[in-house]
Amino acid sequence: MAMLELKLDSERYYDIPELVKSMGVTKWTIRRWIKAGKLKAHKVGRKYFVSSEGLRELLEGSTKPEGKRSTA
Repeated sequence: MAMLELKLDSERYYDIPELVKSMGVTKWTIRRWIKAGKLKAHKVGRKYFVSSEGLRELLEGSTKPEGKRSTA
């Protein structure tokens, strides 16, 4: 599957395969974050795109985006 680079109004957008490659998580994790509202995405046709701002919000909002449980 080819990567797609998209820039609008100087904002960079990433598709799911790009996020998988750069973040080291599965596509199902990305989709779960989108569905849960943890990661803002725009759907264009059948593809989701995440802005650099949306990605920044995810990363700054929580050090553990998965919400991992502590074993205390």
